Amino acid sequence: MRECKKCGKSLPMELFPKVKAAKDGISRRCQPCLKQSKDVWRSSNREHITKYNSDYAKDNPESTRVKKRLNAIRNPSTINARAARRRAAQLQRTTAWSDPDAIRAIYAEAAELTIATGIQFHVDHIVPLQGKTVSGLHVESNLQVLPWYENLSKSNNF
Repeated sequence: MRECKKCGKSLPMELFPKVKAAKDGISRRCQPCLKQSKDVWRSSNREHITKYNSDYAKDNPESTRVKKRLNAIRNPSTINARAARRRAAQLQRTTAWSDPDAIRAIYAEAAELTIATGIQFHVDHIVPLQGKTVSGLHVESNLQVLPWYENLSKSNNF
């Protein structure tokens, strides 16, 4: 048993992570307190974290791609849930007056460009479907074909 220096509770040693800098190699704060501190820091520094991650992704595209692929392999349910949410968002933002053949043609153009150039092309929504201030529609006039790196750097921005 060990007493947490933050919450003052006496807890089992398993709840205290290892820390190389500590004299005995074990943290003075329990895992729940550490998690709470991290959550508070993350919520108050969201812009810093987003900018750091964006800069890292630009500077290390191969490493970022490998990490994303590994994450998809390790967490298929998370990836599938995200894809399902996106499909649902598209369905709610597809209008009756949109031209499905024109939309398919745009996706086919992206596939043809990928094969012809060897560079991955994506179909991008000019006005994002789930933007913070404005949401676009899944219609042919809101779609454009971009190289993967331009689309990913654009993110969810208008």
